[in-house]
Amino acid sequence: MKLILLAFLAIATISFGQNYDQWKTYVSEEGHLSVSFPEQAAVLVEGEDGESPKTLKYQLEGDEFVYYAAVSIHESDLKETDEDLCQLSLDSFTQSVGGTIKNQSVWYVQGEEGIAAKMILSGKQVVYYKVVLKGNLQYQLVVLGIEDSKLVADKAEQFFKTFRLTE
Repeated sequence: MKLILLAFLAIATISFGQNYDQWKTYVSEEGHLSVSFPEQAAVLVEGEDGESPKTLKYQLEGDEFVYYAAVSIHESDLKETDEDLCQLSLDSFTQSVGGTIKNQSVWYVQGEEGIAAKMILSGKQVVYYKVVLKGNLQYQLVVLGIEDSKLVADKAEQFFKTFRLTE
């Protein structure tokens, strides 16, 4: 996971200039999600059927932003644990990318409670991170922009609004 995050950050340092004409929607029956990207995203799968967790990843690397959505499919219900797995996920991600959390709040998706956070990386890079659990599924959404601006905040919110749980 750390290697993917480092690649994710390296790609995000590309210069501004990307124009997006039409958003493309991805639906995963296996991951019970729907999410849209400003253009065609790469679809990656980690883990084989029967392995836990199996992770389905969708990523778009543009000039201005990196958009990322993932669902990890676990064997058991994640909410039956004593740990706050959403907070653990945020803390782990923040540490992996070397970020500093600027703000954190509760995020509700179709009745499910998760976490939303904004963090700053070295330099001007900003990351908007959201995580939510439903049953045995863990969903992560990330938008990375090369600078902290209203444009990046607006694009992140536009992306997050496209996310739906489909079951």
